[in-house]
Amino acid sequence: REDYAAVALPVDGDAMSIVPNPVTGYATVRFSSLLPPPSSLRIYDIRGSLVMERPAIASTLRIDCRSLAPGVYFVHAQGPRARATCRLVKE
Repeated sequence: REDYAAVALPVDGDAMSIVPNPVTGYATVRFSSLLPPPSSLRIYDIRGSLVMERPAIASTLRIDCRSLAPGVYFVHAQGPRARATCRLVKE
């Protein structure tokens, strides 16, 4: 399944950053020049289930994490030439 493969990707901290992390409300995702927009942004829970998907057409994206249950998530961004995965903790 595609969602399990995305979780298995190595974390690339140079292409994408998430602040604040851990998050309670809103988080800001920033993409470096290694992952230029447009990109798709997907958030998976620890079991590999897709819980959120958004287009990311700018180098900074604000995401609403209030509906996520507390726990660990993986934020996966896919661009035309690169992809990156970061861990997100929801308190």
